[in-house]
Amino acid sequence: TGGLGSCGRDLCCATFLKDFEALPQFKDSFGVRHAAVIVSISQISETLFILTIPFFLQRFGIKAEVLRPLKGELAEQQRYLEDVMVRGFQGMAVSPVNPDSMTPLLDRVAEKMPVICHDSDAPKSKRIAYVGTNNTEAGRAAGTAALKALGDKRKGKVALFVGRIDMQNAIERRAGVEEILKPTGLEILPV
Repeated sequence: TGGLGSCGRDLCCATFLKDFEALPQFKDSFGVRHAAVIVSISQISETLFILTIPFFLQRFGIKAEVLRPLKGELAEQQRYLEDVMVRGFQGMAVSPVNPDSMTPLLDRVAEKMPVICHDSDAPKSKRIAYVGTNNTEAGRAAGTAALKALGDKRKGKVALFVGRIDMQNAIERRAGVEEILKPTGLEILPV
């Protein structure tokens, strides 16, 4: 493993998967033995999906342009949104990096065009819709899976790994995990 992910950060997903080598029930699993392959396939499939969006929308007479910040930083995404307003787009779909910080700018964009949030929501903004996962429920599912993997060993500390903890999807998923794990007495380490 090593290098930079599409988010511009050191690759951590594959490294994290390799940590499961220490657990006998996962030691010989495909995901542990081929962690880099799993992460690469995931990144490639996400990129391919994003690149195909304009082709699918074209069937409905919609011209789409995909703008993706390289580092996924707040200031970078804000610059993209400012650019969208100036270029005269008729609508925008966005996965806000930091919903609370982005809300005023999203509201300004929403005055000019419809705004849809996807993957990460900005519920306080004037966006017209959110398309994505019920992230709290996904967190509950992850917490339940963690308890199952731990079996009877439900004492100690648990660390949650997420790409960006300030994104709404990560905030909601963490809340779901905490809802399941906190009553067990496991200590959830701060991220």
